Amino acid sequence: MTELQCITSENVSVLAVKHSHLFLLADADWCEASQLFRKVVDEVRKECPDQFFWACIQADKEEDFCNRYGVQAVPSLLIFLQGSLFRRMVGYKSKEDLISQLADVWIQ
Repeated sequence: MTELQCITSENVSVLAVKHSHLFLLADADWCEASQLFRKVVDEVRKECPDQFFWACIQADKEEDFCNRYGVQAVPSLLIFLQGSLFRRMVGYKSKEDLISQLADVWIQ
């Protein structure tokens, strides 16, 4: 099972093109909601490891990334399909809400 890969703003474009389905969690270590949501993301990732390339980025340390993709709050979730930003979600989500939001992009 793959781990949540921590990446930098330089990697985002390359990974979005390389992987047909990129799940990118923008969070911050100091943010309690980010830490809680990361646990939810880990649960979903463990159940569905092959659905996405699972990655995270420290938004508070990646200003260029935040400016480029309009990230103004953490946690934020960005879903890239075929190299393009497909969906953005902001704030903590329950496991059920997250799975519901991802259902239409699962790899068949």
